Amino acid sequence: MTEQLREEKRKIEELHEVASEMEACTSEAEVYRLGVDAAEGILEFDICGIDVEEDGYLVPKATSTEMPNDGYDALEADKGLAGRTFQNGESFLIQDVRTMNEADPVQEQYRSILSVPLGDYGVFQAGSREAMAFDEDDLELAELLMSHVTAVISRIDSQSALRESEEKYRTLVEGSHDAIFIHSDKQFRFVNDRVSEMTGYSEDELLGMPIWKVVHEDDRDRVRELIERRESEGNTPHYQLRIRSREG
Repeated sequence: MTEQLREEKRKIEELHEVASEMEACTSEAEVYRLGVDAAEGILEFDICGIDVEEDGYLVPKATSTEMPNDGYDALEADKGLAGRTFQNGESFLIQDVRTMNEADPVQEQYRSILSVPLGDYGVFQAGSREAMAFDEDDLELAELLMSHVTAVISRIDSQSALRESEEKYRTLVEGSHDAIFIHSDKQFRFVNDRVSEMTGYSEDELLGMPIWKVVHEDDRDRVRELIERRESEGNTPHYQLRIRSREG
């Protein structure tokens, strides 16, 4: 194995270790920071950063330590090389930005640019003041790193959306005038406040209680048949029944 292949193998292994570290992250900011740190430390990109689309702009979220303070600002998400990368979902390896109109406005600062999309989230870019600073191996490794970043961000984003949906649902259910409950194995697993009001039992008393305890004895056989039919046939029939409250 040549020295170049050994070096590339080492970088890939270290990138996978970073990916494992990312999996433990709970915030997008942590993931972006790890991504840029890995690009700087493992891939040896001295000047790089991650921009995320917000309200039509690509906004910097994490930058390398060598990034000039005055050289990195929010850009319109459909302008320049970053915008082209984001809009098309396509990576670019530019050996000399002076040959590309799309590289404006960074062409006066940098000669080489490596630009990689982060799915629907944003863009990673690395720059150099020297021409021919990056090669195809650099691009492939950057794409590998950003694929890890994108996957973890997508997971965090999905979890956040799920939590928001669950909160909205819980608020709706808890505030409902209707009695809403979930049961399995013929026991209550979830009840809203209205169930407690109707039955006279507290939520703690109801959870784990056999549902038959609150079903009127004359309706139990019919309700059992309806539940068994629903479980076997998969349909959800609507039916009425009487309940027996705590007070009888």
